[in-house]
Amino acid sequence: MSFIVTTMQHLMTEALSHRAVRHPLLTRLADGAFPNTAAVLRDFAVQYAAYSAWFPQFLNAVIDKLPAVEHREHLRQNLREEQGTLSEDELNETRALGIQDEWVRGIPHPRLFRQFAEAIGADLQQQPCAAACDWRQNFLQLLRDSTPAAAVGAIGPGTEAIVRHVYAPLLTAVQTHTSLSPRDYVFFSLHTTVDDEHAEVLLQIASQLAAETSSGEQEIRSGMQAALNLRAEFWDHLLDRATAVADA
Repeated sequence: MSFIVTTMQHLMTEALSHRAVRHPLLTRLADGAFPNTAAVLRDFAVQYAAYSAWFPQFLNAVIDKLPAVEHREHLRQNLREEQGTLSEDELNETRALGIQDEWVRGIPHPRLFRQFAEAIGADLQQQPCAAACDWRQNFLQLLRDSTPAAAVGAIGPGTEAIVRHVYAPLLTAVQTHTSLSPRDYVFFSLHTTVDDEHAEVLLQIASQLAAETSSGEQEIRSGMQAALNLRAEFWDHLLDRATAVADA
C-alpha cells in the first residue's frame, strides 16, 4: 500500500507541474498583466461556463463506469455537492472564510459560476467558442471511452485534485483586479476549499484501482495526462483570445 501511496504522490507532483496548472494565462491574470483584466475575465467566463455546465455529466460518466458500490457512492456525494448540498462540517469551513450559508447552500455550482459571469458583465447569450465546445465534448468522450481506472485518473488527479491550484490565480485576479463582491466570486472561494476533500477521495479510489491490475497505475496516469492536456489546450486558445483583446 505504501508503494501505491508513493505512486499517487508522484502522479500529483506530475499533475501540479503540468502546463494546465501553471499556464501563463493564469499567472498573467493573477499578476494583472493584461491591459484589461475584466475584459479577459468576461471572455473566460463565457467560454468556461460551457465546461462548468457539463460537470454533472462528467461525474455521472465516471459513476457509470465504477463497479464498486462504495466508489460510486463517493462520487454521488461529490455530485450532490455540485448541486449545492453541503455537510455541516463543510459549511463550518466556508463560514470560517466569511462565506454565508445562503450564498452557497442549495445552489448548484454551475449557477454559482453563472453568478460570477453575470457580475463580471459576461454575455452568457453569446455562443462559446469552438475550443470550449471541443474541450467539454472531448473530455466527456474521454471519460465514456476510458477504463474505470483511466476515467478516475482523468476526473481525479487530472481534474478535481488540481482545482484548488487552478482556481487560486483566478481568485487572485478577481479579488485584486476587479470590484466584484465576495458573493459574486464565491464559486472560486468555495472551490479552493471544499473540493480538496473530493480530491482526497478520488485519489484513494485511484490508489485502490491501481492495485487491482498490473496496468491500473498506467491507466490512471494515462487518464490524468489526457485530461490535463485537454485543459492546457483550452487555456492556449483562451490566451490567444486574451492577447487579441489586448491588441485590439
